[in-house]
Amino acid sequence: MGPVRYYDSVPPYAFDYTKRVEFSWQKEFELILQKRSGYSFEEEWRAVIGSPSDTARGTGIWVPVSSINDLIERVLVSPLAPNWFLSDVTALAKTLNLRATPEPSEFAQPRPRQNPAFSRRHGSSQAVRSR
Repeated sequence: MGPVRYYDSVPPYAFDYTKRVEFSWQKEFELILQKRSGYSFEEEWRAVIGSPSDTARGTGIWVPVSSINDLIERVLVSPLAPNWFLSDVTALAKTLNLRATPEPSEFAQPRPRQNPAFSRRHGSSQAVRSR
């Protein structure tokens, strides 16, 4: 388990999937815990459960959890997902008694042209001043 590492360019230890490579749990773990820097606002943690003796895919490991709400703080849905998908995820969250309400990610929203705090501090109500 650990925090996700965010990167701007592909890390040097990334696999070249066009070549056959020897499997390594360490490399697999490093790949699972990385994400592009655009998602760094999520401050995500991931838990990876498995062991080198788990060679058969799909066997799984039973991990007791007292409440799913102890694991999930927020549920973000792609801003590109259709409305029906958010509705389905919301219905599933209710079925699972999640405290978190699914919401669209703001990742694809345009950035403000100027920081609102900057505008107030400098007495300007305009987002962008003309020259």
